[in-house]
Amino acid sequence: MTKRMITKSLGKLTPRVWHQLIESAAFVNDNREQLDLAISRLTPRKPERPFFLAEITDSDRITEGGTPDDDVYRWKYAWKEVQPADPADETTHGTLDDVRYAFADVSGGLTSTQNSDAFHHYALNTIEAGNSSGLAGPGVKYTGLDAQGFDSLRPRPIGKAFDGMDGPGVENPMVDVAVIVPMFKMYDPSGGLRFFFSAVNVIDGHWCEND
Repeated sequence: MTKRMITKSLGKLTPRVWHQLIESAAFVNDNREQLDLAISRLTPRKPERPFFLAEITDSDRITEGGTPDDDVYRWKYAWKEVQPADPADETTHGTLDDVRYAFADVSGGLTSTQNSDAFHHYALNTIEAGNSSGLAGPGVKYTGLDAQGFDSLRPRPIGKAFDGMDGPGVENPMVDVAVIVPMFKMYDPSGGLRFFFSAVNVIDGHWCEND
């Protein structure tokens, strides 16, 4: 194979050319997410690793016009990538802190957080997708519960636990639970990268404010 040498330069690196290079680099940096999305639309592709383990770290009730609807219980979820913990520490084996059953954060791993927004790349729970008109994915019709005297039983977001009542009709803030789920990533028809998991909600407590 014949090697070809570059015999022509790109021109003098004048202040004007240098300024144009700086402007171009700044534009790419400031618009990286939009550029990545545009490229993904032009060159459809599958994620290299379609699923991974994630810890659900927070949830935010999906509402209409900012007002919770007692007939619809759906949330968007914040998350971070985790992996099985290193089992090498045998001193923990057989204890409640046994590392063989634990999970650890992935250094530099995927996360829903971007620019301090924990829900920037939020995940959706597919079990909740059809929750509407007083119906819930785990197989519950709210009016049926109400007719049996269980009008205070409603679904919980994944990763939150009911913690009792603080006075008549006032619910205590929910307790965080570190739930680990298989998280799937895929491109939607518009080319955007989306995240999904499937986990059944618990139905265990009062009308849920998610505070």
